[in-house]
Amino acid sequence: MLLKNNDCDMTNMEYVSLKEYFDVRLNAISTSTKLAAESLEKRLENMNEFRELVSDQQKTFLTKSEYDIHHGTLVNDIRVLRESKALLEGKASQNSVYLAYLISAMGLIIAIIGLTHELFTN
Repeated sequence: MLLKNNDCDMTNMEYVSLKEYFDVRLNAISTSTKLAAESLEKRLENMNEFRELVSDQQKTFLTKSEYDIHHGTLVNDIRVLRESKALLEGKASQNSVYLAYLISAMGLIIAIIGLTHELFTN
């Protein structure tokens, strides 16, 4: 059986045997299948590389329990620093109070000296 090759130019008509037609078609299908398989293989390799990259990156992340431990330590350190700051500010305030007492006492002494000087000089 002979089939007509569908060519755009109808003046140049070629006839091929059914066997040749199917051989050409099967070769084309085989070639495209090989290309598709190679493309799929490449894509799968890229996906595997990406999966390995994500897996390696995931190993560097903290777990929730590790985070909680470190976070608790930091919270305690901050609390200690706040208490230390408050203690230092309290000591500074106490020093200011002592200085005010000293100045007041000196003022009282000067006032008493001034009063006694006025009383005895008149």
